[in-house]
Amino acid sequence: MLHRMRLLPVLAICSIFFHCVTNIGGVDGAKGLYVFGDSYTDTGENMHAPYGMTWPGVIGMGNRSSDGRNEVDYLATLFEVPSPTPWEHLDANNTNNGGVNFGVGGAGVTYALGYRPLAVQVDVFEKLVNEGLWTKEHLKHSVALVSIGINDYTTFNVNGTAEKVPALTTTVVDGIALNVFRIRMLGIRHIMVASLVPQTCMPYNTYWANNSTACIVNYMISNETVQHNELLENRMRLLNNAIPESSIIIINMTKAFEELFHNGEKYGFEDPYKQCCMGACGDTNTSLWTVCKDPTKSIIFDSIHPSQAGWKAAVDLYTNVSGYTVLGPKLSTWKSDHNL
Repeated sequence: MLHRMRLLPVLAICSIFFHCVTNIGGVDGAKGLYVFGDSYTDTGENMHAPYGMTWPGVIGMGNRSSDGRNEVDYLATLFEVPSPTPWEHLDANNTNNGGVNFGVGGAGVTYALGYRPLAVQVDVFEKLVNEGLWTKEHLKHSVALVSIGINDYTTFNVNGTAEKVPALTTTVVDGIALNVFRIRMLGIRHIMVASLVPQTCMPYNTYWANNSTACIVNYMISNETVQHNELLENRMRLLNNAIPESSIIIINMTKAFEELFHNGEKYGFEDPYKQCCMGACGDTNTSLWTVCKDPTKSIIFDSIHPSQAGWKAAVDLYTNVSGYTVLGPKLSTWKSDHNL
């Protein structure tokens, strides 16, 4: 696990170095979407059936932990750019196709599951920026998404205790804040940061507790989510205030998915707490899993990853309904206000 990070030194650096980013001028639409995260964002995974069954409809070709698209695809549509190229697929001809996705399944802020953590993802981005792959104008007219953290908590919850939650929360959130600061100082001024999913409602927890018929009551897990989200808001507010001409907004994944779980029928979901794919989803031995008839009726596809329909409904809430973003207006207004 990464050493515990403190944000105050970062804020001091902000005041010294903010001048290295050129002043923002008129913006004529977003130029690209740059993504940092885990399997909620990864669009370059090597997946097997039944992933990809809804879109593109060719089993294993969707390259997402979903039956179809994920949050990145819908946010790219919102900002009218192509879904960003997975970092592993970059070549000299497609680096400016609308951005780059550095997210990788299994990633955390810490080395939770051993995959490329957030800081390393930003290291790669920094290297490409320093190599001159994008102009300052391109970056300042672009948008970033940071969506990460759930793997840090699910790993901790195997053996963790309630007394250690505050220390973990500080490590995770300050790690996010430090890397949001880095992304900002590398030239991207408009940054979306996702809060956590509501862990007590996710099927990987509810299946064992009540056969996925309702959210569970678990003080430690609930406290993780509350503390994480409160500290995340505090840190992002500090960064907005410390760095001139920054627009960092939180997309409230917790609230959006709580709304979908509690009122799923209103959005066309049947049995909202039940996942679509049961068993060892994605195993090449297809006898080890079963899949529901219609994934569009499920919020969650495989116990932890939203379905394509679930992601679309969540992004629609961020975009069109007030109250599903923090530190800024709904995304449609945020986009319009900043000419993105």
